[in-house]
Amino acid sequence: MILKLIAKFFRTTNFILPILISFVIIRLLTVYTSSVGFDPYDSPSYFQPTWSNPMRMPIISYLLSWISYYGGIVLTQSLVAILSWCYLAWAISKLGKSIFTKNLSVLLVSSLGLTSPVVEHDLLILSESLTISIFNFVIGSLIIFKINNKTSILITTCFFLIFYSGLKQSNSYFSLIVVIFLIIIILKSTIGNQKKKLISLLILILTTIANILLLNVGRQNNIISNQVLITNVIERTYDSYPSQKWWLDLGFPAIAYQNYTSPYTLPPVNMTRNTPQVKAWEDGENNLLLEKSAFSNIKFLFLAPLNPEAYIEVFTDYESIFIPFAKGSRLDTNYSYLNLDSSMTQERVSLSLPLTFWWSDNSNYSKILLFLILSPIILFLILQSNIGLNFKIANSLVQFFVVFLILNVWAIWHISVTYELNRYLLPWAIFLRIISVISLICSIDILWNYKLQSKIKSNNQNN
Repeated sequence: MILKLIAKFFRTTNFILPILISFVIIRLLTVYTSSVGFDPYDSPSYFQPTWSNPMRMPIISYLLSWISYYGGIVLTQSLVAILSWCYLAWAISKLGKSIFTKNLSVLLVSSLGLTSPVVEHDLLILSESLTISIFNFVIGSLIIFKINNKTSILITTCFFLIFYSGLKQSNSYFSLIVVIFLIIIILKSTIGNQKKKLISLLILILTTIANILLLNVGRQNNIISNQVLITNVIERTYDSYPSQKWWLDLGFPAIAYQNYTSPYTLPPVNMTRNTPQVKAWEDGENNLLLEKSAFSNIKFLFLAPLNPEAYIEVFTDYESIFIPFAKGSRLDTNYSYLNLDSSMTQERVSLSLPLTFWWSDNSNYSKILLFLILSPIILFLILQSNIGLNFKIANSLVQFFVVFLILNVWAIWHISVTYELNRYLLPWAIFLRIISVISLICSIDILWNYKLQSKIKSNNQNN
């Protein structure tokens, strides 16, 4: 009897507001007790704002330069993060059909937003924090737009997409995919008001133009792309002559391998790029070479992110997508970041926040963890296709999110330096968990509704 009362209490009582208030309080306390993390190589480049050949994207450079004070940047990043996680939790709760699943979605999203791999990046003077936060706003707005289909929500979504594009060069490509998805939604919609449809398409066309402009601004400066290209080529081919030969035949200077591994006073890639032969090669035709390399071997293109050791002798599971997806990116395991707190300069930046059930440092458990995260997504897609209840909004979102995730993760693996995969894949590891939450609550609602309908049908037959 007591258990039934407890179960009824959780099924009928709305805990969304108390959960979100608790989340905000905990996050604010972490800001109060935090120090600032600084990357001596990358962080200074965010304070060189320009629209002409920018080292970093203008929106984030101008924003950080305007704030200027490192503590103020950390506070701003943390406040934006808090709002984004609350907004995302509220938006996902709208997909729930019952009080229980609404509460569960907010609880799960909030617990994810309190874990170390998420919160610690708010303390770091890099683009990761705002990238994660603005992407949360994008996903939340997409959900609300699919539910309400209002022009004001579409404008909000497009605003976040443009902001998102201006944070990192790669974000502009990801943003364009979302815009294409929105255009398809509008074209397939059965809106009776053609004027509203045309206005929506116009908004999306303007957003596309803004995205393309930001994309072109980011491509003006090829310093970062050349650094990534050279590092990627050397680290993926160093111990394999057949792999080296593919690049050497394209004119890649052999001396780059020697310089990259020589004793250095500068970062290896900087020393290598200072070599006259490498400079001459960079000035030549070397556009999209990583992409061409990936597409030259279709098996490598599709399977290398899953099993890199089968294609690159020196690689292991740690260079696959699985480890970054299970562990996330941790500041307290990265020795290159400085702690700017004068009383803690010898310590690494860390908040010692829990990993809860979302992340794992254990290599064996990490595989089980990924299976548990993927299971609700697979279950939901199976249930929706077989039982066929009214979950069309969630179904289309989950299908798009899964395809979007796979495309972007595979692209990042092929064009990024592998020793930074944990950081580059962190936003997508978080996104995978968000998809899992959406799938879980919808699966629970499907099973619950199916059970109720079966019970009603059985009672009708008995009567």
